[in-house]
Amino acid sequence: MLRYVREDTRYLLYIYDLMKRKLLSSSTDPNCPEASLVEVYQHSYDLCMQLYQKEILTENSYLNIYGLYDADLNGQQLGIFAGLSEWRDVNARLEVGVAKWVG
Repeated sequence: MLRYVREDTRYLLYIYDLMKRKLLSSSTDPNCPEASLVEVYQHSYDLCMQLYQKEILTENSYLNIYGLYDADLNGQQLGIFAGLSEWRDVNARLEVGVAKWVG
């Protein structure tokens, strides 16, 4: 996993520098050459500050899973699938809750 992270992020600083230079050089306001850069930073900040909340699971939420209608499942199989979906959601929410308190 560490190797993957290193490989996946090794060019990020280079890309950051490249994009920063491009934004600074493309400024149309001579009084504020960093205006484009500040705008990008502000947009990134606003995006990062948005809190994602997963919708609450309903008894029919599992029906929205991609490919389920093409699976041609019978009533018993759909019931098992519904139970597994609920179990997965409950456990995922528990794991996230535990991670918040531990981390």
